[in-house]
This record gives sequence, structure tokens and C-alpha cells, in this order.
Amino acid sequence: SSARSIDLPAWAMAIPIALPLAVYIYTAAPGVTLVDSGEFVTALRTLGVAHPPGVPTYVLLGNLFARLPLAADIARRTNLFSAVCAALAAGLSYPLTRQLLKDLDPRMALAGALAFGFSLSLWSWAVVTEVYALNIFLVTLTLWLAARGSWIAGCLAAGLALGVHHATVLMALPPAACLAWTRRRPTRRQLLCAAGAGLLGLSVYLYLPWRAARHPTLNWGDPETLENFWRHISGQQYRRWMLSISGWQDRVLLFVRLWTRQITVPGFALAGVGLFALWQRYRTVFWFTIGVLGLNAGFIIVNALGGPDIAGYYLPAFLTLTWCFALGADTVVTWFGRGRSRWAVPLVFGLALVPAVAGFQANNHHGDRLAPLYVENSLRGVPSGSLVLTCDWNLYSPWLYRRFVEGFRPDVVVIDANFLRTSWGLSMLEHDNPDLFHAAQNAIAVYRVQLDRFEHGQPYTDVELDADFNVVVATLVRARLDAGGAAFFTDKINFRPDGPYAAHGLLYQYMAKAGDVADDVPLNLSGLLGGVPLGEEGEAVRKNYAVMLAVRGKDLYRAGRYAPAREKLALAL
Repeated sequence: SSARSIDLPAWAMAIPIALPLAVYIYTAAPGVTLVDSGEFVTALRTLGVAHPPGVPTYVLLGNLFARLPLAADIARRTNLFSAVCAALAAGLSYPLTRQLLKDLDPRMALAGALAFGFSLSLWSWAVVTEVYALNIFLVTLTLWLAARGSWIAGCLAAGLALGVHHATVLMALPPAACLAWTRRRPTRRQLLCAAGAGLLGLSVYLYLPWRAARHPTLNWGDPETLENFWRHISGQQYRRWMLSISGWQDRVLLFVRLWTRQITVPGFALAGVGLFALWQRYRTVFWFTIGVLGLNAGFIIVNALGGPDIAGYYLPAFLTLTWCFALGADTVVTWFGRGRSRWAVPLVFGLALVPAVAGFQANNHHGDRLAPLYVENSLRGVPSGSLVLTCDWNLYSPWLYRRFVEGFRPDVVVIDANFLRTSWGLSMLEHDNPDLFHAAQNAIAVYRVQLDRFEHGQPYTDVELDADFNVVVATLVRARLDAGGAAFFTDKINFRPDGPYAAHGLLYQYMAKAGDVADDVPLNLSGLLGGVPLGEEGEAVRKNYAVMLAVRGKDLYRAGRYAPAREKLALAL
């Protein structure tokens, strides 16, 4: 029979769900990981408010999923939530491709969905706790409903998607609306119902002020008031990096490099053939593809936020590779003649599965214990009642999880000094550590004058703001020392240390006098030696281990303790 007449059963959609999901589950991290993972697990588990825009859809759905008894470690459960969302996105890309390309050989659509399921970036977000897997699933759902001309359901899905990562979703909505218009022009009544459905989805943001009023464990931005609510959902704290063309060339090169690596270079070449075939055979779908690709990539290219999660921003653009790969494969098979499909179709599926092999090492976090061990090593030997100040998000974020979900070291106060540069951070300090807040309340009152001017766009003095901030930090430290406790800070800080200090494991300890040497702290380095892909942030953590071991070695050398100094310096190297 003709390949055009071939159809696949409805359960075929389960193939690009089940195969990637099985691999995701195996390669998913066993617990909390670096960057935002700890913050998000804490927000999900305690129903808190995460960083802007608050991601209420993710928090609420993730909280429900985390209740399933799938693993003892809560972070492992939320990692599996990402795996399920990514697998559903891959599976849904199959009917999306079939809806876009009506006369496509469905086997090619299935191959395209598998290629997307094992694509480098989707896989990377399927194995850790992050918003991007749920985000791309909801974007794929929205596009599929748009391709079906389902205005009401599509707008509801879009509204919920905007409650996850609204910047990338907004870039996908114009091409989705244009596609839906070409498939089915709605009546006025349908448009009104669709608008209502979209607002219903967006109403998930009401969670933020409701929850903030109850002072959860994590209350980023304190969006209880209308002013704070708008500042939070609009991402005001990130605006200095938004819509900046500075360094756009580097971001273009990064996007191209990531784009070509998603399904390996041969797969990308096949997708290029498909894009050209779209122009020839499916002109409307071609412009829809260019719209999704161009708006998503263009927004990120002029957005200087960057960071380790930039690949997550590009997932809607990478989704277009699915149907481009499928049409490219269909076109090449046609060139060689359908009579040769006996070997051509298996070859296409083989090419679709190559990313599963090529990306395995980079995405295998099966034994990744770097983040929890980083927290343990940092607080190892820290006395009860100590104060630890940091600006190291790779430490503070997993500490949030270990402290407030696992109950690790409740006897130690760890503060992200970056939070103290915000009014809501000072409110969190007052709520969580009233003794420290009241000890520094006079310094905080002076500091708030310049801080309020800064936050409300009024004239302020940079030098005075920083000086007042340093006084607040110094007062907090002095209050803890005067109360008989110990005080520490990490290598990564945004304030000027006041007083003598010495290396204490992965921290610096405030000392009574210059030249004093802190107690020795043995470190568990197994998290760095397990063959786990470290990535940019993992390398930064490893560098911090090396730096602090070297500083400890120098402290010992200056104290005349040459043998242990050599041991620390050798370990640093």
C-alpha cells in the first residue's frame, strides 16, 4: 500500500512518551541539584512564592505531584515531575506535527517526536527540578490546540502557561493565534468565551497575594500588596538586563550553537531540508514556524539575562525542529522513492534516536549528589547558633531545601546577603530572625531611606546605599559575635568583611584577631568525583572547593604548619 495511506493507531502517541520517560527516570538526579532546584522544591513543598514571576501554575501542580509516594526524597519526586512533563511534551509533539502537516507519513511524525524527546536541552530540564519542562509542555499543548482551531481550550492552556514562564509563552502566542485563525475563524461569542478562558487560566496568579499574606517559608518579593504584586509578576528586579542589545553577537552564536546541537548535526541538517520543504508545500505552516522560531529566539537574543538556564528559554524554538525533522525525513524518503522505504524508514528512526546516545553523558545525573554535599561540606564544623552570610546561590538554594524540607541544621542561620538589598528581604529577616533584626534595627532604619528611594525610582546615592548596606551586615555579624555565637561568610559575597577572618572549610570565619587560624574541617569530595556532568555551575562549585583549600593552605603556611599546608595545597591542585 502507499505510504500516504499508512496510519498509526492512537496508542502510537505513547511511544514518544514512554521511551524518553524511561530514560529520563534513569538519568534524573536522585535529589536536589544546583541553581534554582532547591528554591523550587522548597516553594513546591511548602506552597511558597518563588522568584519572579512567581510561577504559580508550576508551584500548585508541582505540589500535587510531590505528594505522590514515588520516592523517599522530595527533590527526587519533583525531578520526576519534570521528567513526566518533558515526556508529555515530546508525546504531544506527535499529534501537533500531524495536525500541522496533514498528508505527512505518520511514521515520520513519530520519528520527529522521538528526536525532540531526546533533544539535548529538553532532556537536560527533564532530570532536575525546574520550570522549563512544564512550560514547554503547556506551550506544546497551546500550539496543538491552536492547530486544531480550538480557541477556548487553547486560551485556557495559554493562560495557565503564562503562570509558568510568561516571557517565552508570550512570544509563542502571536503565531499560535495566527495559526488558529487560519484553521477556524471564531465567532464573536467564541472570542468572548476564549478571552474568559484565558483570564480563568491567568487567575492562577491570585495565588501569589493569597499565599504571601500567610508568610510562607519562601516569600520572594512579598507580593501581598498591589505594588509588590506588580513588581513581582513583571520581573522588575530583572529589568536592567531586559531588552539590552549589549553583547547580542555572543547570544546569537550561543543560540546557533545550541540549535544545531539539539538533535545532532545530521538531524539538524534533515530539519533544514524540512524547513525548505515547508516553504514549498505548507506555506502557512512555514510562516507559523518562522514566527515561533523568530520571536522566541529574537527575544532571548536581545535579553541579557543569560545564566545557566538560557537553554530553557529556547525550548519553544527547539520544538520547531520536531515537524521540520519529520518533513525533512519525509522529503528525503520521497526523493529516494517509496519502494526503498523498507530501509529508509528504519534509517530515519535510527537518526531520531542518535541524540539518545549523543546526549546521555551530558544529561546523566543518576549519581549527582554535588548540591546536597556542597551544603553539608559548607556547614561542616560550623557551631550551633552560628550565622552564615553568602551570595552563593548554588549554596543557598539547595540549603533552602535541606533546611526547610529535610530539616537539616536548624541550629544555624544562613542568610543570602542579596536578599538584604531588598525591602522584602528585610521583612523576611524580621519574620524569620527577629533577634538579629532588632539588634540591627537602627542601622536598618538608616539603610531603608536610600533603599526605598532606589526601589521606587527616586534619586538616591550609590555610595551611601552601599555604605549603609555594609553597616547593616557588620551590625548583624557583631550582634551574633556579642551573643557568644560564631559568624562566617562564603567566598562569594556582595559586602565588605569587617574584621579579621580565616578559612574554615568552605567558609571564612570571623576571628578574634588577625593571624588566628580556624579549626580544620575535613571535606567529603565524592560529589566531585562521580563522573557526573558538572556543567557551568558545577565547575563554579568545584572552583570554590579549590580556592578555599588553597586559602586554608596559605593560612596554615603563615602559621608555620608546613606539612598540613602542603596537603591542603596539593588537594586544591
